[in-house]
Amino acid sequence: MKFIWLAAAALLASACSSFEVSALDPKTGYLKASVKATTIINKPFDLDARKDLVLVQNDPFVLGQTKALGYFNEVITNEQLEVRIIQNNLGDKVASVRERIGLNNAAKYYKPFLWLRFDINDTKSEYVQIYLTDPLTMEDLFAAEVYMDTVWAGVNDDNAWYPLFNELIAYVKANSATYGKTTAAP
Repeated sequence: MKFIWLAAAALLASACSSFEVSALDPKTGYLKASVKATTIINKPFDLDARKDLVLVQNDPFVLGQTKALGYFNEVITNEQLEVRIIQNNLGDKVASVRERIGLNNAAKYYKPFLWLRFDINDTKSEYVQIYLTDPLTMEDLFAAEVYMDTVWAGVNDDNAWYPLFNELIAYVKANSATYGKTTAAP
């Protein structure tokens, strides 16, 4: 009976993500990952014109890992953007930054930025996706997805989150003239 409980605990632990912010490998410029994500949207865009600010979900891992990419000058959460909207007396023009219309207004009236978010595939719920969106147009510029193996391998940094960030890095490299040539603010 003890063996069954230990096996069940090990299985449960392997299915959980560790959410550990990791530095890029200095030799490759990518995160160490055990699988490769698939890019599903790849639209050319002058990222350098918008690298000053990227908005991410209020999650320590996403915030930290996006900063660790070393590209965006500033990485902030929705809560931090709300404070800036208030401090700049824009509350009458930007009622909320929790939905698309509010994000569009924030990009118009505060300053243009990019929006990085994660989602679950609507038609294939076993896939997690990463999106980079232009809030001025609400056009998805980049998206990638990876299969979440919740049974055998478990969902963790090496086979879910790092592969998604690696595809984002590849997109940034392809759409930036400055990536790797300048240092972003911490």
